[in-house]
Amino acid sequence: MNRQAVIPTLLAVLCAFVAPLSAFSQPALEVIPVAGNIYRFSGSMTNCVLLKNAEGAVVVDSSETPELAQGMLAAMENIKGGPLEYLVNTHWHYDHANGNLEFAQAGATIIAQSAVRSKLETTPTQDGKPLTPERALPEICVKQDLTLFFGDETVYIYHPETDGAHTMGDSVVYFKTSNVIAMGDLLFTGMYPYIDPQDNGWPQGMVAALNEVANMIDDKTVVIPGHGPVTDKKGLLAFADMLQDVGQKIDAMMKAGRTLDEIKQAKPTADWDEPYGKVWMNGDTFTELIWNCLRKHE
Repeated sequence: MNRQAVIPTLLAVLCAFVAPLSAFSQPALEVIPVAGNIYRFSGSMTNCVLLKNAEGAVVVDSSETPELAQGMLAAMENIKGGPLEYLVNTHWHYDHANGNLEFAQAGATIIAQSAVRSKLETTPTQDGKPLTPERALPEICVKQDLTLFFGDETVYIYHPETDGAHTMGDSVVYFKTSNVIAMGDLLFTGMYPYIDPQDNGWPQGMVAALNEVANMIDDKTVVIPGHGPVTDKKGLLAFADMLQDVGQKIDAMMKAGRTLDEIKQAKPTADWDEPYGKVWMNGDTFTELIWNCLRKHE
């Protein structure tokens, strides 16, 4: 894979999230209770998650900048419990892994699916940045799943069995005792998602992964997306329905020989633009992204 081709594509889509954060050198983050000993960090474009109990602390994703990671570490000090033990990366994209070094230096052992370490070793997470240093790479690599019995909480890390989804190395983190699941970027709420065509991402893979997760949880599970408001199983399934519908429509038109412009003119996202197309990506932009994902996945 030409790693230089990955970066402009990824940055062009994700930079819309980052701009509002540039004014903050020391972001003040808060930890918001979710359920039990599970918390969500506010103040980052990424929904990073914290478990903190007497055993210690487990964090899901390290945010998009070292400064935000430092803010997360400072905010954690306000929650009673043991020391930082683990950081789980749900995938390799910079907005979920750029604070890895700060967490590693604070004592965290980093866990991720095997493909995440490979990407972080070989692909700069941002244009013009060096490769991820060895200290910030995952030390424990998961092929499919791993269970941590962490004090009074059972932490289940799971990589869906799909041929790519959002990326090749997606994981969800299910806090079974508290019935809270951190989805990473397998789920966006209230907006169309970014899917990484350079890392085998495609809508059908995301749908398959979401259906696997739906079978793991129940109607009372608190579902935390990678981006957007907290939701539930119903919201997760609605998002999967959108991806399946749009993906099938675009795939059928591609197989019928229609061009990208013709597909855009057909408005395959029309039924979904109201709930998903008004935050950062409109229907035409999402159509082109799905077209690109399907074209590269062939």
